[in-house]
Amino acid sequence: MNILIVDDDKMSRMTMESIFSDYGTCKSFASGKMAVKSFISCLETKERFDFVILDIFLENENGVDILKVIRLYEKIMGITEADRSIIFMATGNSDMDVVKDCIKEGCDDYLVKPLTAKIIVVKMAKYNLTPLGSS
Repeated sequence: MNILIVDDDKMSRMTMESIFSDYGTCKSFASGKMAVKSFISCLETKERFDFVILDIFLENENGVDILKVIRLYEKIMGITEADRSIIFMATGNSDMDVVKDCIKEGCDDYLVKPLTAKIIVVKMAKYNLTPLGSS
């Protein structure tokens, strides 16, 4: 599984890479713009990110806007809702209005920071995603 991680905080990115590398190959970016560029490039070459973890509050960028762009490009490329990337939004703020906006814009789930491996395992299992090498 190909995993895209987008978070402007280096420590958060490193933590996510460590946890999510159990599930597949991770590529991470501090910038939403760079992440979108990589996402689109992968779609155009028939590669894709199966899973995206996207920080809601990026420095100088809005994660919800990045989410909208990703979903738009999937639609442009003819990817059906059933086949699109699974997207989790991550936030240090559990404001339910923000979470509802993310769900409305097409995220599949959300995580409240700080992230732990235990929480990730439970959330990923909801989408039938298990660590590599597990049955």
